[in-house]
Amino acid sequence: MSADTVRFGTFELNTRVGELRQDGRTAKLQPQPMKMLVLLAQRAGQVVTREELQAAVWGCDTVVDYDNGLNWSIRKIRETLGDDPLNPRFIETVPRKGYRFIAPIIGPAPEPVPRAEARWFMRPPTLRLAVVATVCCVLLGGGLLQQRWQGARPTTIVVLPFDNLTGNTGQDFLATAATDQVITGVGSRGRLNVIDRMTAAKLKRSEECIIRIGEQLRADFVVEGSLVGPADAPLINAGIYRVHDNTKLWAGQIPIGPDRGMSAYRLIAAKVGAIAE
Repeated sequence: MSADTVRFGTFELNTRVGELRQDGRTAKLQPQPMKMLVLLAQRAGQVVTREELQAAVWGCDTVVDYDNGLNWSIRKIRETLGDDPLNPRFIETVPRKGYRFIAPIIGPAPEPVPRAEARWFMRPPTLRLAVVATVCCVLLGGGLLQQRWQGARPTTIVVLPFDNLTGNTGQDFLATAATDQVITGVGSRGRLNVIDRMTAAKLKRSEECIIRIGEQLRADFVVEGSLVGPADAPLINAGIYRVHDNTKLWAGQIPIGPDRGMSAYRLIAAKVGAIAE
């Protein structure tokens, strides 16, 4: 094992080249999640804030809405490692702060990465400073820099898997499509975080009440829905709940038209956006 390689569980991670292997075989992981995994492994046992992860992956001089990108990257890491966010072995979520690598690390300890410079690639200092200065001036002129660094937690939405209550199992695919399309529609709005469907489904199977599920996932709003009515003319029942005071903010029953529900899914996503943003 090289000096740049650390081992955890059945995995080996080369922190210099960004290569992950499991039982001798390469485990595929996209570049951004890989950078994030390297930083977490290098800081094993420590809380790495979302801001530090942003700096490591995108750089301080990149102007993006990175929250959805961070959530996606963590989800990809967990999928590759086979990690359960509710019972983690490798990546622990530290609510409202960031993430912590909790698995024991075996092998040579990598050199500590200074927090302000936790990046894989570095531009020449003078060029980097010039770019940062230019971007900051532009943002200040547009009034965006202050908003970006206010540190407000983005609004988080849980879309629970829609139930098929038509009595016809042949309509199960419509309930699944409704869940996926509403998640996609809400997530595409950019300013909202959406909990991934697998995590939401696991908690829903626990038969907890929907507000309790929202509290466990530290969500602000919960969307639930079901497919009802006759099989030849099904309807979508949907509701939006605010978690902190257990208030139903909207409910509706929408027919599935000839577009196989696409207009209904867009309407629900738009209602979520109008309430949550």
